[in-house]
Amino acid sequence: MSAVKSCRRIALANKETLVAAGDIVMGAAKEHGCEIVPVDSEHSAIFQCLQAGKRDEVKRLILTCSGGAFFGYTKEKLATVTREQALGHPTWNMGAKITIDCATLMNKGLELIEAMHLFSVPASKTDIVIHRESIIHSMVEYIDNTVMAQLGSHDMRLPIQYALTYPDRAEAAGEREALHLHHLLRSFRFGFRLAQRLEDALVEVLAESLSGLLFFIYEQA
Repeated sequence: MSAVKSCRRIALANKETLVAAGDIVMGAAKEHGCEIVPVDSEHSAIFQCLQAGKRDEVKRLILTCSGGAFFGYTKEKLATVTREQALGHPTWNMGAKITIDCATLMNKGLELIEAMHLFSVPASKTDIVIHRESIIHSMVEYIDNTVMAQLGSHDMRLPIQYALTYPDRAEAAGEREALHLHHLLRSFRFGFRLAQRLEDALVEVLAESLSGLLFFIYEQA
């Protein structure tokens, strides 16, 4: 709060701040003209996608979710899982607490609350979709049905650097995994596999969000 009152730009890496006191923090930020740039990869993605349009043109936010360590488990199989299994995140290398929260999907609930406060968008205009590869970090759909997506490797150095250099971008320092076309093709094909398995409501979300791009790449692959 001291940083907010000092009118500094804040790189926010702690989602619990907004989960517990989002109205207070964001209200103070608005009062003091403080800009908050999210570090969380999904919210950094949405923040970047929102640069493509005006806030009153946003139709919905789309948060992606890896599904955690137990994606696809049956109720019977979940009854025998261990702590060690819960700590085995499929794509991200994180601390124990957040990894457990990902396994239970509690973390995605916290991220939904964080997004509501950061972007002033109600839960009714925010969807969550499963995306196992963690390449599409999140998306924003606009009222003209255009969907802007932010893609990148699952490396927290990227959103951290963006938050620190915003509104500019800096060349990536050190060795980082390059995002090649085969990563994107694998990711988009996953959207089709998912659409065949999930319930109608989630199929509709995927179809509305990625239909044009998915079908183009699928046909070309």
